[in-house]
Amino acid sequence: MKYVVALVSGMASPLSGKNLQGEAPHLKQLLDQGYSGKLNAGTKISTRNEYISLLPVLGYDPDVSYKGEGSLLAALASVHLEKEDVAFCCDLVTLKHAQEGYFFPKFGPKVILEKFPLSSLSDEEGKELIREINEQVGTESIVFYPVKNICHLMVWVGGKTNIRSFPPGEAVGKSISSYLPKGDGANTLIRCMEVASQFLQQHFLNEERIAQERPPVNGIWLSEPGKALDLPTWEDLYGIRGEMIAEDDFIKGIGQLAGLSLVEYQGMENQNFIERCDAKAKAAIKSLGGHDFAFIHIPVDQNHQTGALQAIDQAFLGPVMEHLSKNSDWKFLFMEGSLVGEFPGQMTYAPVEKEISFLVSSPAGSKKSGIVLNEGHLLMPRFIKGGPWD
Repeated sequence: MKYVVALVSGMASPLSGKNLQGEAPHLKQLLDQGYSGKLNAGTKISTRNEYISLLPVLGYDPDVSYKGEGSLLAALASVHLEKEDVAFCCDLVTLKHAQEGYFFPKFGPKVILEKFPLSSLSDEEGKELIREINEQVGTESIVFYPVKNICHLMVWVGGKTNIRSFPPGEAVGKSISSYLPKGDGANTLIRCMEVASQFLQQHFLNEERIAQERPPVNGIWLSEPGKALDLPTWEDLYGIRGEMIAEDDFIKGIGQLAGLSLVEYQGMENQNFIERCDAKAKAAIKSLGGHDFAFIHIPVDQNHQTGALQAIDQAFLGPVMEHLSKNSDWKFLFMEGSLVGEFPGQMTYAPVEKEISFLVSSPAGSKKSGIVLNEGHLLMPRFIKGGPWD
């Protein structure tokens, strides 16, 4: 049996309200011989990271797998955690002393968390600052990893877990004294934050920012500890080996944790959308030659909305379905939805509401629509194992 999963993100749902015969005949063929509906890829877990929706899409229950915001970030960033390691969110922030301004010798009740420098700090500047913080503050047991913009990761090897921390959004505009970590091991975290702040206050980047009348990036905020996500691999769950074809680093991070191999393919920024779809089709066909399963992510940005459905149908679905037709034993799962938002986005925590359209098709399948899966993580095992779809 060959299994193909295509996840299209960023395009208005092609499975609703469209005449697919003219625009997308291959997708219509799949629709005519398959089950279609909606799945809930959201969660009641309060998080600032919409990538948590990848867990139910890949068949994992967030209520079971999620171990904290830090551990989710570690998984997305492809940072391996050992059993005793603890991952923390490490955010770059702007701190200000009520009397001494942006340059102060130590933390105290007069130091406030002024703001997040999200819009004024480039991705590469943020990553470089974290690399330098790791050189200056990191140890064998405290390791900093660059992730994106102001949002990064700290891993405490064999660290403490009985720590109460506060998301930085709760402390904005307030004295940091009441919001610093508390509990067993808190002093280690506070010391890291203080030493990092002293280093950043003297950094040439902040000298430039002050000269340009921009607030400095003079602090880090450690919060939201978590141990490794609990994700059994697909081989353990279903007895199949598979590969993932994607360019989004966070999607690849979750895929690796699920035991999927990553595929390098010829589909880069300089190619147009049709060429990218063609490249992913070729990569998927090659992957199916040696594996049971291929997962392909196809993002559609604002510049490619016009004609995107036809391009996906002709350049991707057409070649892949032609390849599958040579094998009478196959299943195809097509999913579409605005899976993730901008990361990092608003630095606030809230449950995630996310709905994904899906279509499960096979050569001998029959048409059934209107299926609703409120527990979205059930879709993948039903796709692999064959229902139930009642």
